[in-house]
Amino acid sequence: MTTSGNIFTNHKHGYIPIKANLDSIAEKVKISQLTSRTIDTSSLERLQIAIDTFIEHEDLGLTFISDIFGCSKRNIQRILKDHGTNFQETIKKQKNEHAITLLNENISIIDIAQRLGYNDPSNFTRAFKKHLGVSPSLYRQT
Repeated sequence: MTTSGNIFTNHKHGYIPIKANLDSIAEKVKISQLTSRTIDTSSLERLQIAIDTFIEHEDLGLTFISDIFGCSKRNIQRILKDHGTNFQETIKKQKNEHAITLLNENISIIDIAQRLGYNDPSNFTRAFKKHLGVSPSLYRQT
């Protein structure tokens, strides 16, 4: 990390400008997510990797992701539109996928809801059930 707060992954391919404390996030990031594998992937895949990497970050949103990529929010929206989705749907899908991982690790539903940015566990349960058709507790049992 530079003193300006920018992280340079590869000068040839760009940088990720972030004004956040990455120490707590960095230990959760898989090394394979930060290697050249991401350079060869499509824009949508790189976007999904970035969202997955910061899925528990409190500032996760369109502005945060566009800052990571160093582009406008509209560019992110265009990428998603070209793939038949939008930012909200992408976030919901990835949060639910991450929730499944956390449920399989036997983390409490309340903790999962908090980690994914839900103020109320019932909102998390409702969103999860809408996506998968079963509640988180029922999913865990099966």
